[in-house]
Amino acid sequence: MITDIFNRYTDEKGRFKESLINDACGLLGLYEAAHLRVREEDILDEALAFTTTHLKSMVELLEYPLAAQVTHALYRPIRKGLERLEARPYMSIYQDEASHSKALLKLAKLDFNLLQSLYKKQLSNISRWWKDLDFSSRIQTKILALITIIDDMFDAYGTLEELELFTEAIGRWDVNSIYQLPEYMKPCYQAVLDAYKEIEQMENKEDHIVFTMQKRQSVRAYFNEAKWLHEDYVPTIEEYLSVAQVTSEVTLFTVICFVGMGRMATKEVFEWVWNDPKIVGASSKVMRLMDDMASHKSSMHTKELNKQVENAWKDVNQGCLRPPAIPMPLLTRVLNFARTGDFMYKGRDDRIPLLPLHLCSTLTFLPQYSSHGNPFKAGITKPKALLASTPTKPYTFRQDIKDPQWQLAMDVEYQALLRNNTWSVVHLPYHGILLDANGYFNIDRHKAYLVAKGFTQTQGIDYFDTFDQPYSEADHHSYCSHPCTFIPMVHLTTEHSKRISKW
Repeated sequence: MITDIFNRYTDEKGRFKESLINDACGLLGLYEAAHLRVREEDILDEALAFTTTHLKSMVELLEYPLAAQVTHALYRPIRKGLERLEARPYMSIYQDEASHSKALLKLAKLDFNLLQSLYKKQLSNISRWWKDLDFSSRIQTKILALITIIDDMFDAYGTLEELELFTEAIGRWDVNSIYQLPEYMKPCYQAVLDAYKEIEQMENKEDHIVFTMQKRQSVRAYFNEAKWLHEDYVPTIEEYLSVAQVTSEVTLFTVICFVGMGRMATKEVFEWVWNDPKIVGASSKVMRLMDDMASHKSSMHTKELNKQVENAWKDVNQGCLRPPAIPMPLLTRVLNFARTGDFMYKGRDDRIPLLPLHLCSTLTFLPQYSSHGNPFKAGITKPKALLASTPTKPYTFRQDIKDPQWQLAMDVEYQALLRNNTWSVVHLPYHGILLDANGYFNIDRHKAYLVAKGFTQTQGIDYFDTFDQPYSEADHHSYCSHPCTFIPMVHLTTEHSKRISKW
């Protein structure tokens, strides 16, 4: 990036002009641009610190929709957000802007809706695969499932001797090696070989060669981590990162993502991946360190890890802004791995057990865009596997909070509320539906029943489809048990928010 452009915002002493402080839109634009920084661009580091400080100080004074946009940007800037996941909340903000283009908004909604059938079809294919082990499609998701199983096997199930046998079998890459493995490892080993056969059928022969080499390397890295654990060995940070970046599997997934991309993914491209380019290593580091920070309790160590993550993002940016002779669509896929790490682990606060619910909530965020005011059609999905999991219908607050799924739903909503600092009172959206006390009570009970039966309430969706009026003290328990306690801007007074924070 040409940093000279930013010099116009500084005074003769090199500090950012005080006149920028009162320009919220200007600060937001400068804040977003600063996230494209690379190493040795001090002015962008200063720009990010300057804009972050002043945006945080003014956000409570801003009005909707700018306040919602700034709040979201402070939590996840555009550069670090997955485009499709960021599109849905932004459309809801954009449509409330006075200057929005109706034609552009309509086109965006149509585009968003058209993708839903594709997402549903892909999820359906993967669901069928789990039943009959059909490897005919969706290779990326299948490899992810295998990696998850292998990771769990090395972390929790295998003895060091069994894991060594598995590592050696992967190294030989021979179907006959399966007979030397314990029974519980055989299906996993066979599935890896089957996945390789599917990749082998692709037109480009280089991809399956790199896949084999990378899989061998990643399994050796898993074994090294298991060996450290069994021997109570504490590696240096350099030793740890050299192995952890491999077990993040970003390099392997880069290969898998390039599979099937036709002539764009040439022999030179796969050789580039195998030579460990900086952008791939940086994305791996972001993924791994974000995961580590989610489970680390030491604020001192977290601060150091966060610094390393930001430096890794600078390397990712450099790989995109000053790219080698690699097509940008391929580089974007590497960039998206870093974005995925930010999405999956940011704000987890050592609450990894909540991650499946967090991901499930995001998936329910994807069904058809709705502005018809129906909270049951917009944001609540029906996972078939969970429909029969809880036959008891909760009727009271006490019954609600005893249900494990209900507890997780409330916990995720409440943590999101704290994380985003969305306690302020906002105006009723023009498309919202104001519920009376009786209507609110009925929906509260029905949603309690749905969550207990395996449905998932999308975080924040009700802000765009329904809107609850401030509640009285008598409604406190009912409100706390409501799964949409978190909405981007909760309609609460300060007094009510203090009550919930104590809860």
